[in-house]
Amino acid sequence: SNRQSDDTFALETREVDFMNKTGDEIKAMPLNLEVPGVMDVVVYDSLLIFVTRDPSSMLQVYNKNTLKHLASFCQRGRAQNEMAGQAFLINEQYYFRNRDLIIPLIDNKSLVQKEFNISASLCEGHTVVENTEQRSHDDLESILLNNGLENSFSVKNPYIDVATGTLTMPVYAVKEHNKIVREIEVFKEHVNSENPETLELWYHGGLTKHPDRNLVVMAMGSLDYLLFFDLDKDKNYAVHQKGTPTAQDVYVYMDYDKNYSGGFGGPIADRESDMFFVLYSGGKYTEDAINEGTMRSELLLFDWDGNYLGGAKLDTNYHAHSYDPDSKLLYTVNLASEKIYTFDLSGLMSSIKNK
Repeated sequence: SNRQSDDTFALETREVDFMNKTGDEIKAMPLNLEVPGVMDVVVYDSLLIFVTRDPSSMLQVYNKNTLKHLASFCQRGRAQNEMAGQAFLINEQYYFRNRDLIIPLIDNKSLVQKEFNISASLCEGHTVVENTEQRSHDDLESILLNNGLENSFSVKNPYIDVATGTLTMPVYAVKEHNKIVREIEVFKEHVNSENPETLELWYHGGLTKHPDRNLVVMAMGSLDYLLFFDLDKDKNYAVHQKGTPTAQDVYVYMDYDKNYSGGFGGPIADRESDMFFVLYSGGKYTEDAINEGTMRSELLLFDWDGNYLGGAKLDTNYHAHSYDPDSKLLYTVNLASEKIYTFDLSGLMSSIKNK
């Protein structure tokens, strides 16, 4: 059923049902590899690449099959191919240019974003940086478009305007060199809340992008909405889990424990097929875990039109992930334990193909 926009939410919304539909629980398998200070992972072809807190090698490259260390790149320093502060990967994004693998990292100190050309770095034996772009704090919740740094889709969270004392609306925009060229209205007014200040981070969510098109998905972190921004066609819409709070009827309390605890995390595209993965914490599986004093999520798969394809229960919590279509393994990183795990999704993927 399609719902036209309402007083609060501007996007046309389709009600879908993915609640408590996932298949079996998949057990995490520890990877026999220690990477001190590991924060993020990118798996591509035969390469397993980690973003780390090690100032001498914030990018570490391994052979995926042998787990042999191949190279270290990106050290702390003042040179053009170094980082002044800690390097971060935003929304687990990487892309290709002339068949070279590019990982764009942002410097938490200078807020400069740099393109690290992994293919060229491996060939030449030293860190190769292509383009750089100065960012501001408003650019940190963003995803790059057109396989480069010039264009991006970004979400600016609300903030208290000092002059008026009121909370600004979140801004969803396409940018060119950090300047807004197109704004997209998602919320017409703020959701209902006990105190508007609690909403500063409430609208946040993860972003991912179709591998070949400027089609961006935002997975909302606090409500069961996936927002679709088809920027090439200028078509924007949402899907929402039927029966859970909508933007129109949610109420945000000061007491965090009273709030609806659904929502999504960590959307990532599957490079090889027309779908993306997202973590979901609104189902019974997560609720049971929380009651046991732990945290677990479900992994859901959707196509780029927002249709639910299938999913699985993951028995171990993690913070970053990358999918390898060759082995059907999901590589994950737990920040607290610095452990790297894989989940074997081959059963899940063949069940989706056979549908």
